Amino acid sequence: MASWRRLWIVALLVFFLALNRAAVAEPQNEPIPASLSGPSNLYFTSIWEGIIYRYNASSGTLEKVFKAITGRISSFDVAGESGEKLYFTYADENSLYLFSSGSVIEIYKHETYVRSVRVVLNPQNGKEAVYFSEAYGGWKDGKIYRLVNGSAELYLVIPRDKVGFWSGCFDVAPDGTIYITSGNVVPSEIYVIKNNTFKKLAMYPFPLMGPRYVENVRLEVKGLEVTVARGLLIAGYNSHTVYLYDLSSEKLYVVYENPDIKRIDDADLLVTAQSLAGGGSETAPTTQLVVGEPMYMGEVIYVSESTPLKIVILSGGEGGIKDVMYSIDSGEWKSYSGIFVLKGLEEGRHEIKYFAVDESGNKEEEKTAIVYLDSTAPSVSDPSPTGEITVTSAPVSLNFTFKVNDGGSGVAEVRLTVDGNPVELTKHDGGYLASLQLAEGNHTLIIEVKDFVGNSVTYAYTVTIVSEHKDQFYWLLPIVAAIAIVLAVVIYMKRKRKPPLPPPPPPPP
Repeated sequence: MASWRRLWIVALLVFFLALNRAAVAEPQNEPIPASLSGPSNLYFTSIWEGIIYRYNASSGTLEKVFKAITGRISSFDVAGESGEKLYFTYADENSLYLFSSGSVIEIYKHETYVRSVRVVLNPQNGKEAVYFSEAYGGWKDGKIYRLVNGSAELYLVIPRDKVGFWSGCFDVAPDGTIYITSGNVVPSEIYVIKNNTFKKLAMYPFPLMGPRYVENVRLEVKGLEVTVARGLLIAGYNSHTVYLYDLSSEKLYVVYENPDIKRIDDADLLVTAQSLAGGGSETAPTTQLVVGEPMYMGEVIYVSESTPLKIVILSGGEGGIKDVMYSIDSGEWKSYSGIFVLKGLEEGRHEIKYFAVDESGNKEEEKTAIVYLDSTAPSVSDPSPTGEITVTSAPVSLNFTFKVNDGGSGVAEVRLTVDGNPVELTKHDGGYLASLQLAEGNHTLIIEVKDFVGNSVTYAYTVTIVSEHKDQFYWLLPIVAAIAIVLAVVIYMKRKRKPPLPPPPPPPP
């Protein structure tokens, strides 16, 4: 009975913690639909089925690569030069397992439940380091261990007071940086841990499992190729989804969805080598337009006048590439020779068509990409108050408000400084509000606004505070002056009407 009471208490704590986190959740950009591009294999596990799947991004095929005889696989890591080793854990069990050469062996048994397992290759000696976690959610601090000579050494404590609820989801990057996600809780957060410093990267209103540190992942987004140099592969738990979080742009991409999978608890990505030189293939070459930075991807893709556009060769066709051609807005076809930009073109929608031809005359099917050019920075309107402000006494508290408008990629940053000092802004009535405390005199207010493709502008305003305390007796001056004049006249008239003094007596003889 006592154990059931403890379970109910823990469940209630987790529930109220989730409610509290939901109340302070910060808005994030919506996930962007994308697909994996190039030769890569996406692995993921479904805990209820006890199966690890492999999705081939090139062929679009899905296959089962491992099924547990007993138990539910909660976490795994594919290791080895060609993915020949599989480390995994079972839900609600204490052991770490390794599947290799057709056999499953237990490599370590812990004192309590093991949540996640990660294998990191040491680039210096080529050896594998095995890490695993245990977690207690909202109950107490979580821990990450490292296997050393068959024993577990405590590697890092994850304090509950720093990250809140943590279900044990983590990864270790090659440079030792640790990334964690909250796990099966809403909202869920992403943290980076380096030099024992915890920094929150993002918060989303859905569970985030995993994560998995990856590099140089190629995606196809709205017909364009995007390369995520550094990112986190994240399992979507009960959303049947695998995400990719870009650590540089802070964008979240949906790279895989499958409603037939009940639940996705962990994911991994292996990129296989592919030659781009061509030769021997009877198929036409393939190319892809790559949009560089600055670039913003919302409902459409926005670029600036300086955004580099390049066409990359994915496969060389027969005998290699002979030419790559492209055209902008149905203009003349040009031979591609390197990066180009849209500088000088009108703002708005632009259509880029392109294709490649190999040495054997095989022509790629013409491709089309749509981008929107944004060359104008956001504008500021309705700043209030500005100019001279008369007050009864200083310093004075006042609310400064203004609006920011943008017809392109959207407003990315808004900053306000008063006399060179940054001031906090809050959203208010479709605009921004700053609570100011201003002393008597002139004050310079600088508003800096920037859109999502880097267009920026600065607005300057002056607010002069005039206090009435110096002027409140000025109205008496005319009265005082009038009284002074009257007194002067009275004195003058009295002197004029006064009889003259008798002449002095004559001098004695």
